Formats: sequence, structure tokens, C-alpha cells
Amino acid sequence: MDGSANSFGEIGLRDGSHISDISIKKLRSDIVALARQVEMSEIELKTLRKQVKKENRHEKDVFMELNSLKEERDALRRECEEFKALLKRIDTEAVSTKSWFDGEELWSVLEKTKKELNHEKNLNANLRLQLQKTQDSKSKLILAVRYLEELLEQEKRGMTGISSSIVPTKPEINDDSSETKYGTESSQEQIYEYKNNCFPMVPEKDNEQYKLEVLIRENDDVREAYTLEQKIIDLKSELEFYKKDHEDLEMHMEQLALDYEILKQEHHHVSSKLKQSQLQEQLGAQYECSAHQSIIKDLEDLVKKLEKELEEQAEAFEADLATIMHAKVEQEQRAIQAEEALRKTRWRNANTADRLYEEIKRLSGQMSFSFYMNEKLFTQEPTKTSELHLQKCYLEEPQKRTSEEDATVHDQCNVQKLNLIDPKTKEKEPNLELKKKVEEHKGQASQEDFSEEKLGLKPEMKRLLQDNVYLSEKIEEKETSAAESKILAKEVDMLSQGSYLEKDMLDGKLVSVGEEAEKSIEELNELGDLKDENDSMVRILTSEVTTFQYNNLEHSLLEDEPEKKKLRNQLFQLSGDLLRTEEKIACIQEKLKENARFTTIEGTTEAITINKHDISDLAPRGSQEVNSLHEKVKCPELLPMPSFTSRRVDGILSSSKDKGLLSLLYSRYRTAP
Repeated sequence: MDGSANSFGEIGLRDGSHISDISIKKLRSDIVALARQVEMSEIELKTLRKQVKKENRHEKDVFMELNSLKEERDALRRECEEFKALLKRIDTEAVSTKSWFDGEELWSVLEKTKKELNHEKNLNANLRLQLQKTQDSKSKLILAVRYLEELLEQEKRGMTGISSSIVPTKPEINDDSSETKYGTESSQEQIYEYKNNCFPMVPEKDNEQYKLEVLIRENDDVREAYTLEQKIIDLKSELEFYKKDHEDLEMHMEQLALDYEILKQEHHHVSSKLKQSQLQEQLGAQYECSAHQSIIKDLEDLVKKLEKELEEQAEAFEADLATIMHAKVEQEQRAIQAEEALRKTRWRNANTADRLYEEIKRLSGQMSFSFYMNEKLFTQEPTKTSELHLQKCYLEEPQKRTSEEDATVHDQCNVQKLNLIDPKTKEKEPNLELKKKVEEHKGQASQEDFSEEKLGLKPEMKRLLQDNVYLSEKIEEKETSAAESKILAKEVDMLSQGSYLEKDMLDGKLVSVGEEAEKSIEELNELGDLKDENDSMVRILTSEVTTFQYNNLEHSLLEDEPEKKKLRNQLFQLSGDLLRTEEKIACIQEKLKENARFTTIEGTTEAITINKHDISDLAPRGSQEVNSLHEKVKCPELLPMPSFTSRRVDGILSSSKDKGLLSLLYSRYRTAP
């Protein structure tokens, strides 16, 4: 039992030391991994900070670009305003705008008539609704009157039936009107009928009370009939009033119908005039458009260029926004990954702390068990060593006896040898021989007994020697085990102290890691706030860009409309000029034909030659005038236009093409007569 306990204690100590070494190695590896994770999280935080700085710089660049775009927008607006001022000056000096003003007056008259028609239509609709309401109320009143008349007829029929069977009593109420008398009679008849039906057998004693009750009921019935008659009179008066209103409304409707027909005729007349004016305007616009197509094309090209530039700027800005959004998404992903890594490190730190706590508990239990076993071994070893010493002494005593006996036998043999060699003993040889023989015989017997005893003691000696060797080995092993246990106890003490120190170090590292994790979380929150700010700024920028584009488009459209109107005016003017020139050409050609017809053949040769000379003089003049007019019509630039300086033109238009066009126009207008 003691040997098994010792072996169990040694195995437990060895296992405990081995497990403690493994746990310490694991803890160290976990600490190294945690330190690496902390370093990686710090590196990621640094990269995120750098990216935030880059995004801030990019936002500043975007703001600068926006400011530049706003400045360009303001410059373009100024140029457009200056260009509008130029066109206004051109329009102020233009001639023959009466047709346009007449058209505007016609449009205003039409709009007024349309508004009046709509107003009258609304009035007609309201009047119709009122008529419908009055008709509905009248129908309801008529139904109510019919119902009341039916009730009165039924009461009359009932009264006639009752009067044939029962004699009515006189009423005590003094009314002069026949209607009240009629009502009282009907009420009395109803009361008698009720009395005959409900109270057929009445005693004579209760006649007075019964008469009083009948009188009270008759008075109530009279009052009800009187109120009903008043209601009927009121309803009849209301019917008459509504009939008058209906007649007035019908008269008003007839007047409105007449006004509507008059307005319809006026509207038809005005619409026919408008159609004619629109046809004339369309014809004039066609003539003007044929003359000013080149200018319109140039302006359209300029507008297209500006629109393309705006679209390119918008596309570039959208690309920048897309890159910003992509970077923002990447930052969010990295922030999420960093948060997940921090959560994992926290979870691992908590697990490692729990595992360290459990391992420390287990090591403390193993240490206490090893101390208990060592104390037990120390208490048991002195008793075992004393027992072994006693066994050794007990086994050494027979060994000493046998060795002493061997020594005595050996001494006797030597003495006998010396006695045999001695010369004095030669005389006593026979006696000695006999004695020798006797002694030899005795010695042989004793030697045989001794040899037998010796042979019997040899295995015991061997066994004792083996036991002695085994015991000495056991003692040495126990001494070594005791020394080892002392060394192990010291090592365990050192390890426990080291584990406590390592635990303190790990606790400090865990605290530092937790603080770093909190700092990283705070930084992540700050990064999230920055990200939200970036999102809000991006939204604001996108909204500003969209509003800017929308305003630019609206502004360009609003600018194009007055320009188109002005161009139409110019086209009308040019079409009028063309018509005048064509009329002049036609008149000149007719004059030439008439001159050719009226030349008589009967005249003299001189007159013929004179007429031919005059005709030949007139023909080239007319042809020259016709050619000049055709050239003016073909080249509308030669028409008189307002004068303006080249500095103004250079300030308004930026492109070289526009400047060249306006310089050509300016030179032609200056050279025009």
C-alpha cells in the first residue's frame, strides 16, 4: 500500500509539473497572439486615419471645384445677360413690330373673353344647382302637402262614419272660425268613438269625471288640429315663394342663354381673326427663318457646346462622387472588420482569462496534493528506515557467528598442523596417530556437520545479501526521491510564484489590451461620426449640383425663349422687306413691259432710235435695281442694324468662332449704306 501511494504521488507530481509547463506555454503563445492582434488593429487604425485625412483633402478639393463651377456659372450668366442686352438693343432699333403688338392685343382680348366665358359657365352651373335644390325642396313640400291632405280626407271619412252612428256634443270653446268648429267636431267624434270602443260600460257615478276627461281631450285635439292647419298655411306660402323664385331663375337663365349666344358669336369672330393672324404670322416666320437660319444655327451650336461642357462637368462630378462613395464603402467595410476583430480579441481574452483562472485553480490543487504527499512521505520514511536497520542487524548477527566459527576452525587446523610438524611429537607418534585418527574422525564428523551447516546457510546468506542490496537500493531511491520531492516542492513554489507573477503580468496586459480596445472603439466611433459627416456633405454637394444643373437648364431655356421671339420678330421684318422688294421688282418689270408695248412701229426712225435708246437706258437701270434688291434679299446682313463696339463683343463672347461671326456682322453693318 505504501509503495502504491508513493508511486501515485510521484505520478501526480510529474503530471502536475508537465501540465503546468504546457499551460504556461499556451498562455505565453496566447499572449504573443494577442499582442500581434493588437499590433494589427493599431496598424488598421493608422491606415483608417490616413484614409480619413485623404477623404478630407478630397472633400476640400471638391469644394474648390464647386466654387470654381459656381464662378463659371456666374460668368456665363453675366455673358448671357450681356448678350440679351445686345439683342434688346437690336430689337429696339428694329422696325415694323406693329403686327406683333396687334397679335398680342388679340391674344389679350381672347384671354379676357375666355375668362369671362368660364366665369359665366361657373355662374350657370351654380344657378342650375340652386334650381335643382329648389325643385327638390318643392317636390318634398308637395309630397308633404299631399300626405297631409290624405290624412285630412281620412279624418273626414272617419267623422262622417261616426256622425251617422253617434250624435256629437257641443264644444265649450268659443271659436268664430269654421275650421276650428270642424276640428272640434272631428275631435269630438273621435273621442266618442274612443269612449265607445274603450269604455262601453261606465257607471253613472263616474260620469262627471269622465266628462271632464273628455273635455280636456277635446281641447287637446282642437289645439293639435289648429297647429296642423297653421303648418299647412305656412307650407302653402313657402310654395308660392319658391314658385316665384323659380320663375325669376328661369328668366335669369333665359337672359344668360342670350348672353352666352352673343359671346359665342363674338368668340367665333375673334377666333377666325386669330386664325388669320396666326396664318400671317406663320408665313412671316417662315420667310424670316429662311433668312436667319445661319444665325440660328450658330446660336444652336453655341448652346450645344455649353450643354456638352455642362454634361462633361456633371459626369466628372458624378465620377468623383462615385469614387467617394466607393471609398466610403471600403472604409465602412474596414471599420466593420476592425470591430469584428476587436470583438474576437475581447472574446479570446475573456476565454484565456477563464482558462488561466481554471488552470491556476488546478495547479493550486495539485500543489496542495503534492505538499500533502511529500509530508506523508517524510513522516513515513523514518519508521521504514528504522525497520530496515533492525532487519539488517538481525541478519548480520548469524553472519558474524558463522564468520567467527570459520575463523576458529581455521585456527585449530593451523595449530594441528604445527603440532604435527613439531619433533617432540615424533615419540608419541602412535598415541598421536591414534589421537589424530580420533580427532580426524571427530574433525571429519565436525567438518561434515559444518559443511552441511555451511551449505544450509549459504542460500540464507545469499537471500540476506540480496535483501540488503535491495534495501540499500530502496533507501538510496527514497533518499533521491525525497531530494527530488524537495527540489520539486521548491520548483513548484517557484512556478507558483512565477505563475502568480505571470498572472499579474497577464492581468496588466489584459487591462492594457482592454484600454487599447476602448481607445480603438472610441476612434472607430469618431471615424463613424466623420463618415456620417462625409455622407451629409456628399448629399449636400449632390443636391447643390443637381439644383445647379436644373437652374442652368431652366435659365438656358428661359433665355432661349425671348431670343426665339426676337428672332421671329426679325424674321417677320425681313419677310416684310422681301415682300416689298418683290413687289418693287414686279412693278419695275410691268413698267418695262408696258414701255415695250406702247412703242409704236409707225414712228419715225429717229423716234424709234430715241425710244430704243431710252429703253436701253432704262433696261440696265431696272436690271441694276433688281440685281441690287436680290443681293440685299440674299444677304440680310446688309440691312441696317444698330452700331456697337468691338470691346463689348469681346467681353460678351468667349469663343473665337463667336467673335469672328460678330466681327463679320459688325464690319458688314458698318459698311452698309
